[in-house]
Amino acid sequence: MKANEGRDYEDFMELNSTEQIRKINSNALVGISSLFQGSDSCLFKQVFLSLATILFFSIFTPSLLKATTSSTVSTIDYHVFNLTCSDNATPNDPSDDVFSFTLIAENPASSTGWNALIDGAPQSGNYDEVYILGPYAVSSGNQVFDLIDNLDPTCTSSVTVIPPSTCSDTCRTYTVVRTWTATDDCDNTSTESQTVEVEDTQAPVFSTLASDVTFECDGSGNYSQISSWINSNGGATATDNCGNVYWENDFSSLPNGCSATGTVSVTFTAKDACGNDTTTIASFTIEDTTEPNLTLAAQDTIVECDGLGNIAELNAWISNNGGAIGSDGCSENNITWTNDYAGGGAPALPSCDNDTTNVLTVWFFAEDACGLSDSTSARFIIIDSTEPNITITASDTIVQCDGFGNLTDLSNWLSNLGGASGADGCNSGSGLSWSNNYGGGGVPALPGCTNDTTNILEVIFYATDDCDRVDSTTARFIIIDTNDPTITVSAQDTVVECDGSGNSSDLANWLNNAGGATVDESCGTGSGLSWTNNYDGNGVPALTSCNNDTTNVLNVTFYATDDCGNVDSTSSRFYILDTSTPTVTATALDTTVECNGIGNTAALTAWLNNNGGATAADGCNSGTGFSWSNNYGGGGVPSLPSCVNDTTNVLSVTFYATDDCGNVDSTSAQFVILDTTDPI
Repeated sequence: MKANEGRDYEDFMELNSTEQIRKINSNALVGISSLFQGSDSCLFKQVFLSLATILFFSIFTPSLLKATTSSTVSTIDYHVFNLTCSDNATPNDPSDDVFSFTLIAENPASSTGWNALIDGAPQSGNYDEVYILGPYAVSSGNQVFDLIDNLDPTCTSSVTVIPPSTCSDTCRTYTVVRTWTATDDCDNTSTESQTVEVEDTQAPVFSTLASDVTFECDGSGNYSQISSWINSNGGATATDNCGNVYWENDFSSLPNGCSATGTVSVTFTAKDACGNDTTTIASFTIEDTTEPNLTLAAQDTIVECDGLGNIAELNAWISNNGGAIGSDGCSENNITWTNDYAGGGAPALPSCDNDTTNVLTVWFFAEDACGLSDSTSARFIIIDSTEPNITITASDTIVQCDGFGNLTDLSNWLSNLGGASGADGCNSGSGLSWSNNYGGGGVPALPGCTNDTTNILEVIFYATDDCDRVDSTTARFIIIDTNDPTITVSAQDTVVECDGSGNSSDLANWLNNAGGATVDESCGTGSGLSWTNNYDGNGVPALTSCNNDTTNVLNVTFYATDDCGNVDSTSSRFYILDTSTPTVTATALDTTVECNGIGNTAALTAWLNNNGGATAADGCNSGTGFSWSNNYGGGGVPSLPSCVNDTTNVLSVTFYATDDCGNVDSTSAQFVILDTTDPI
C-alpha cells in the first residue's frame, strides 16, 4: 500500500454518510487495486508482491471495504483480485457478511497444478486458470495460505488476502402516515389520515456503460490488465436514486485461443440495496498482432572442412537456428522455428574462393502460436585452411639400367607419384592434384659410376588441394648397373701368314679389335665399355717347331668392362702360319774347276756347302729358319766317257731351300771339271 492510500482511507472514514455518498456518487473513489507479480517460478527469488487496496462501498452505510494482499513469493506467481462482499441475505446483520475473491496462479515451470489449504478446506487447481474462491466470513479476518506446487512441494508461495469491510445494508423502504385536519372559522375541525408507502423499485442507472477493451498479449496472461478492467467494472459507472450501488460480475474464465488470446464476455451487474439491478455487458479481447522479435539474428558460421560435408556441425547449426534467438511478447515459450533447408548438405562452390569450399544460405523462420513470424538468414560456410597431409612419402626407386634411360620406368614412377599418397581433411584425398618439378630430359648421368649407380634424378612431388594448400615429398629415381656385359660374339682365332717380323701390325689390329668380339651392355648398348686383354706385349710366342704350318700361337683373353666394373670375357688365339715356299733369290751357278787329278774333292765340297752360290729368302724369317739340302749322292764328279771340249767330269746338283715348315724351293747347277793342262 502506498503511503497516501492509508490517508485517503482515514479521510474517507471521517466523512458523514451524506458526504460519503456524495463522494461515491462523484466517482472520486471507486476502488484502488494494485497487482504485482513475481518473476520466474521456482528460481528462489524473493519478490515482494502487494495487492493494494480494493474498496467496496455499502449502499447506505458508507463503510469502506478495503482488501490488501501482500506476499513474499519464492516460487509461484499469483494474482488475487475481484474481491466481492455479500451481506449473506441479512442486510441488517454485518456479523455474517462473507466475501469471495478471484485467484489465478501461474508457474510456467510446472504443469502439474497447485494445492492449498484455505480456511481449513483443501483447494487445488491448475495453473493459469480462473478460480473464484469463497465465500469466507469477513469476520474471520485475513485468509492466509500457501500455494504449493504439486510436483515440487518446496515450490511454494505464501498468500495473504485481507477481506473487505462489512457490506450489510438496509433497503430504505418505509411508510409515512399523514393526518390532515380541516378547521373552519368557527374552529370546527375534521381529520383524515393519509398513508404514504415509500419503496425503491428503480434499478441503478448507468452513467457509463462497460466498454469493450482489447489488450495486446503480454505473454503472461495479461492478468494485471484483466484484473484492473474487472475491478473497474469494465469502466462502467452507475448511480441509484435511493442509495448506494454495488457491483457483481460473472467473470470466470480466460481466453483459450492461441497463446491465451481470444475474447471473453463479462456481464457487470449494478445493484442497489433493494435488489434492483441492471446489467451491462462488455468483452475483453487479448490479441497477438506483434511478430516475434529476433533479439539475435542468425549468425554465419565457419567450420573447417572435414571431408564428409561437416554434416554433424551443419545439423547442429540448423538445430540451433543458426544461433538466432527470438522472443515473443505473447508466447515466449511457444515460438516454432522452421527453415528452408531442404537437405543435401552445403553446396560446393565451383572453385575454392578465399579458402571457402562450400556455402549454404539458410532462412530461419520464427513463428509464434498465432502464426505471426519473422525471419533471419545466415550462411553455413565450409573452409579449407589446412594443408594436405602426405600420409605416405614418396620412395626412392632403383631400377636396373636398360640402356635407354629407363624412360618407361621413370614415367611409371612419376605417374605413381613415387609411391606417395596424401589425404586432405577436406576431401579425404579426392580433389588433390599432384605435380612435380621434373623438367624432362631423363635421369641425369653421374660423372662416373658410384656404387653401381649411373644416374640419379631427384624429384619433389607436390600435393595441392582445391584451395592451393600444398604439402610435398621428395624422392630419387636411381638407375644402377649391376649386370655384367654380355659377349654377343666371342673373340675369334685369327690366322696370319708369317711376315718374318712377328706380324706386329696384324697382332695390333687383332688386339685393338678385341679379337673381333662384340658385347651387349644393357645399360649402354656397348657405349661406356672398355676393352682390355691379358696380352703381355711380347709378341706371338714361337712354337718349338712348326706344327701344321703353325709357327707361333698367342692365347689372349679379352675383357669387356662397363663403367660400374661389371665384366664379361672371351678368349681366342692369334696364329702365325708359314705356308709360303722360300724364294731362291740367287740361283746356283755352274762352276768350272781345273782337274787336279784327285777328283777336285775340296772344291766340290766347298761348292756344295755354298749351295752352288745360290741364295734364298723366306717371308717368315727373312732367310733364317730354313735349311739347304741337295741331291748330291756322293761319289765325286762323274767322268764323261770322253773329254768333251776340255770337260772331263760333270756333276749336276739340285739345291733345295727348305723352311721350318717344310716348304721348299730349288735351284740346279753343274760342277764341271776341265782339263786344259797339257800333260807333263
